[in-house]
Amino acid sequence: MSPHPSRIIDIEDAIEFRRDKRREAMEAKNRKRSVSDGKRGSFFTRRRAIHVVVIAIVIIIGGVSGVNVLNLQSQADAAKDRLQATVAEKARLEKELAMADNPSYIEDQARDKLRMIMKGETLYVFSTQQEDNSQ
Repeated sequence: MSPHPSRIIDIEDAIEFRRDKRREAMEAKNRKRSVSDGKRGSFFTRRRAIHVVVIAIVIIIGGVSGVNVLNLQSQADAAKDRLQATVAEKARLEKELAMADNPSYIEDQARDKLRMIMKGETLYVFSTQQEDNSQ
């Protein structure tokens, strides 16, 4: 016995009925897809915003680090210049110290810096105004 013995099925009605069902299913699927697309779009927008914020933070940190590196480089250059000046001053002072035991150097220093003279010598002192005119 068949499940629906008294029911007569019209083929055209059945085909139309199946088309309507498929059409409703497709419309429901499209409605569902459009709702999820809106959610998906906001998700991607949030994700994109997070990426932009992270990239901005990385750029800011890189910029600050770059400024710090340049500042440290200029400080290192200044320290190298001071070191060279100090090394030159040390060499000059060591040379002067080595000559400190030389009697002629001591005599020259006494004459130039202390204005000392030997017995029998005469010291002539000129005023600064006359020295300026002679130069």
